Amino acid sequence: FDAEERVQGEITDLGADEYTFRETRYATPSGNGAGTRCDDYKNPCSIQKALDAAEDGDLIKVAGGTYTTVETRHELKQIAYVEREVTIQGGYCATTSSSSGVIDCDWEYPFPTKYPVIFDAGGGGRAMVITDTLAPELFDIQLTGGDASAGGMNGQGGGLYVFGSSPVLSNVTVYGNKAQTGGGIYLATGASYLASILVHDNTAVDGGGIAYGAGSLGTVISATIIGNSAERGGGVHLALAGTDEGSAALLDSTIRGNSASVDGGGIYAIASKATVQQNLVDGNTALSGGGVFLGPTQETSLTRVLSNTISNNSATQGGGFYLDNAGGAAEGNTVHNNSATQGGGFYIYAAKSSVTGNIVIGNRADDGGGLYMQAAPDASVVSNLVTGNTATSVGGGFVLDASSSTLDKNEISANAAATGGGLYLVNFSTAKLSANRILSNTASADGGGAYLKQSPAQWKENTLRANVSQTGSGGGIYAKLSAMLFENSQVEGNTAALLGGGLYLDESNTLIQSSRFYTNSAGGDGGGLYIFRSSEAKVVDSDVRGNQTGGNGGGLMVNDSNSTLKNLAVVANRAGAEGGGLYLNKSIVQSDRLLARSNSAQNGAGLYLTTNSSGFFYATALVDNQAVSGAGALYMA
Repeated sequence: FDAEERVQGEITDLGADEYTFRETRYATPSGNGAGTRCDDYKNPCSIQKALDAAEDGDLIKVAGGTYTTVETRHELKQIAYVEREVTIQGGYCATTSSSSGVIDCDWEYPFPTKYPVIFDAGGGGRAMVITDTLAPELFDIQLTGGDASAGGMNGQGGGLYVFGSSPVLSNVTVYGNKAQTGGGIYLATGASYLASILVHDNTAVDGGGIAYGAGSLGTVISATIIGNSAERGGGVHLALAGTDEGSAALLDSTIRGNSASVDGGGIYAIASKATVQQNLVDGNTALSGGGVFLGPTQETSLTRVLSNTISNNSATQGGGFYLDNAGGAAEGNTVHNNSATQGGGFYIYAAKSSVTGNIVIGNRADDGGGLYMQAAPDASVVSNLVTGNTATSVGGGFVLDASSSTLDKNEISANAAATGGGLYLVNFSTAKLSANRILSNTASADGGGAYLKQSPAQWKENTLRANVSQTGSGGGIYAKLSAMLFENSQVEGNTAALLGGGLYLDESNTLIQSSRFYTNSAGGDGGGLYIFRSSEAKVVDSDVRGNQTGGNGGGLMVNDSNSTLKNLAVVANRAGAEGGGLYLNKSIVQSDRLLARSNSAQNGAGLYLTTNSSGFFYATALVDNQAVSGAGALYMA
C-alpha cells in the first residue's frame, strides 16, 4: 500500500497501485459527448459515437432508454455498428453524481430489468451490425424495429446482422424485426455464441427468428425462440451452416409457437453440418415439418437432431419431423402429440436418414399416425418406440409407400387405424423388417398388426402379438398381392373378426419359414392362417399351435390355393365347425412331414378336405384329434 488516492468520479479510496486494463465508454439515448472520447460518465455519447471512440478491449456502458438514431456506416444503416472487440453492457442508470438519491442508480452496476436498453430502428435499418471483429460481447440489450431491406446490402438480419465475427451475446432480446433472411438474427461466418437470449415476433422469408448462413459455426444455447414467422424456418433456419472443421449448434433452447407457410415451423435445416440437441420444439406449424424440417444434404454436411422433445406441432405432412432427401440423423428424441394429414410424428421422403432410438408417442394423422415413409429406399429406422399413435385412415404406427427402408428392433405397439393398426405397406414397398415387436395394435377393418398391398416385404425374427382386427381379417397381418418372405417370426395371440386370426394371405405367394403361429383366433375361418388364391404359398418348418376359429380351419385354412406344406406341426387347434387342424377348400396341397395332433372340431378334427380339394400327403401323422360328431382324424367330403 502506498496511501495514494484512487479516484473514481467523486469517490476516493485508498489502495494498491492499479492500472486501467481497459477503457470505459458511456452512452445514453440523448448523449452527444461532442469533442470527447466518451470516457466521461458526466458527458456520455450516443451509442454509435461510443462505438467509434472505443478500442479493442473497451467496455461500453449503456444507460437505460430507447435509442432511435439510425446511422450509416459502410453503406449500412443501423442503430449500432460494431467493428471492434468491445463489451457492450446495458442496464445502467445515467447519473452525473455519485449520490443520485435513486436506489440502484449509478454507472457502477447494471440493473437491466429496472433500466432496459432498447435499440429501436423504427424500420429505418437494422438495430445492430457486428462485423470484422473477433469476439465482441453484448449483454442486456433489446433489439427491435429493424428492417434489413432498409439497412442495405443483402436483406439479412433485421434485428442483428453478424458477419465475419464471433460475438458473445447473453440476455439479449430481439423482437419485432423483419428481413429476407433472419428476421431477428442472421449469423454468417464466425463462431457466434448466443446464450439465454429471447427472440420473438420477428418475420422473414427464411428464418423468422434466427438464420444461420453459409459457414456459420454459431452456437445458440438456452434461448427462447417464440412467435416468429417465415416461409421456411419460422423459428430457426440453417442453410449451408457449418464447415469441414466444425458444426453449428442449437442447444437446450425452447422453440415454441413459430410458423412457416411452407417448411419447418420450428426449425429448417438444409445442407448444414449442425447439431440440434436437447431443445423443446413445441406448438409450431408449417405446411411440411411442423416441428423440424431437414432438407437435402451431403455426406459432409449432416444435421443431427438429438435428444429433443418435439411436441404439439402440426403440419399437412410431418407434424413433428419432415425429412426430405435428407441424410441426417434423428436420434433419441421424444416425438409426441403432433398432428398432420400424413405422418403425425415423421414424414420421410426419399431420405437416407437414420431414425434411431426415438420415442414416437401419441401422434395423430389421417395416414401414418406415427411415421409416413414415401419413396424412401435407404432410410434406416432402428430401435424406436412407436406407441399410442392413431390414424383415421391407414397406418396407425407406420405407412410405407413405395419404400424399401429398413425397420429393425423397433417396438410398434398400441397404435390404431381403420386399416393397418401397426403398419400399412403399399405400392411395392420392399421393406426389410427384422427383430421388431408389433404388439397390441388395432385396426377397425383389416390388418390389426400390419396391412400389405403389392408390397413384397421381407420379415425376419419379428414378433406380432395381441393385435386386433375389429371387423375385418388378418389380426396379425393382412397381405394382398404381396409375395412376402416371412421367416423366424412369431405370431401370437392376435384376433380377427372374420378371417385369419394370425395371418391372412390373398393372392400373395409368400414363403413362411421357421415361424410359429400360437393362440390366434378368428371369428370366421383360419384361426392361425388363412391362405386364399395364393397358389405358390409355402409354409415350411413351422408350428401352428393353440389357435381357434368360430368357423373352419382352427389352425390353417387353404382356400383356392395350390400350396406347399413341409415339416409342419399343427397342434391343439380348435374349429367351431370343420377342420380343427387344417381345412382345404378348392385347393391342391403338397404336404411332406405333417403332424396334426390334438386338434378339435365338429368334423374332420385333424384334416378336412372338401369335394373339390386334393393333396399329396407324405409322412403324415394324424394323432389324438377329437371330433364332436364326425371323423376325428380325416374327413373327405
